[in-house]
Amino acid sequence: MGRKKLAEKDHLIAALVLSVVGLAFILAANTFNATLLKVDIDNATANIGALLLIVGVLQWLFDSSVRQSFFKDIRSEIIDYRGVAESGICEYHHDSKDVDFKELFLTSANLIVGVNYSAKLIDSSIELLGARAKANKNTTIICVASDTPAEAFLEADYGNPGITNRIRKIIQVAREHDPSGKLIRIVRVPTVLRYSFVQFDHRIWAIPGTSGRGRRAVPGFFVRHGSSWFDHFSHDIEKLLEIGHDEESDRRNPPTRRSLWDRICRKSG
Repeated sequence: MGRKKLAEKDHLIAALVLSVVGLAFILAANTFNATLLKVDIDNATANIGALLLIVGVLQWLFDSSVRQSFFKDIRSEIIDYRGVAESGICEYHHDSKDVDFKELFLTSANLIVGVNYSAKLIDSSIELLGARAKANKNTTIICVASDTPAEAFLEADYGNPGITNRIRKIIQVAREHDPSGKLIRIVRVPTVLRYSFVQFDHRIWAIPGTSGRGRRAVPGFFVRHGSSWFDHFSHDIEKLLEIGHDEESDRRNPPTRRSLWDRICRKSG
């Protein structure tokens, strides 16, 4: 007999014993009249018996119906949360603007930021980018390339004709803190990013893209290193770097398909 069946049997026996003992107390109380210190012993016995009988009946009702439903709901919730935990999501923010990057920005040896054209993520991290450059830490910023179908799509679909100027603002911020372009590198990609992100050493911050226009709070989440989500994003970011164009160094040495990613790996290693 399984452990579950034994537990159910024990609960049923306990409920039956309580009910039988309670009924016995009630029957016994009707066979005598006694008073002790102004307390009616027979009434007290009957009340105790009624209490035991009620507890026994409630125990049986709980075990036969409510307990099964209760534990079924708990098992379902545990399985659901376990699936989310195993996916690698370790932190969630209802509004992506509320996240605090300071510690991760300052401690990560290598950092990759991905945006289509919006400078908000960059603007909110200007001081941190400067601190990284002073600490001789590498930062790569990925954004959409100008004069490409990707830029034309963003301008037409989201109604933002000033994408080129916004990208220039990102480059300007980077060059203010690193004029040489060796520590804060700008990589232009000929494709639309499906999400914005920041890849740290052991975490990735992701902000899903929106399909419609309008301003609203956009949620974001962290995924931890070694999880399926981290591997998915990391592989996707690697592919972006493979097709990207490093506008500073590539003017002198045009890269091969793999060289951009390899250079970043060597610097972070």
